[in-house]
Amino acid sequence: MINICPQLVRNLKKATNRDISIDTAELLDLLRQEMWGFLLAQKYEFNNPKSINRLFTDLIGVTPFSMTEVKRYQLLIDDRNLLVHHGGIYKSGGKIRSPVKPGVRVFYDSVVIPRSEFGARAFFVEGLIRKTLDVSGKALRKFIHDQNIALEKDRQDALEMVDAILKHPQIIDVADFIDVDDDW
Repeated sequence: MINICPQLVRNLKKATNRDISIDTAELLDLLRQEMWGFLLAQKYEFNNPKSINRLFTDLIGVTPFSMTEVKRYQLLIDDRNLLVHHGGIYKSGGKIRSPVKPGVRVFYDSVVIPRSEFGARAFFVEGLIRKTLDVSGKALRKFIHDQNIALEKDRQDALEMVDAILKHPQIIDVADFIDVDDDW
């Protein structure tokens, strides 16, 4: 969003006095202002839904995740971390989710994501993407209007892409994945 409307940076600074400095050497590599958002994004944590909600709140005044979605998305992140960092083997305690099903052996059994659950998770993530695009796009348009900002053509085109994406039907058809009752 900062790449579309750099003026949003002021919101980050005002909200919680976030560090909005950019390394001048990196800035030289990105002479085009529409790339600054990428440099700033590297400074912030996007590794859990609560930090994502805080960043979006500070930036544009929206929270992409509801409380239910925070919990559900955190389970996805936990399983992802278990798969990527621990080979999918369940661990005990710490930040890594312990097995939730009886009979699962810690440090022995692996995370198993059935086809139906994978489809439900993919559908959930796509829904979050669409919801985030929708609420942040509306908030960005309101900010631009309220601040009387005139976007350059390429930035206006980028903002219109948000609407174009939302007009397309769901990409993931959860029915392609469900072959058993899904309780996820």
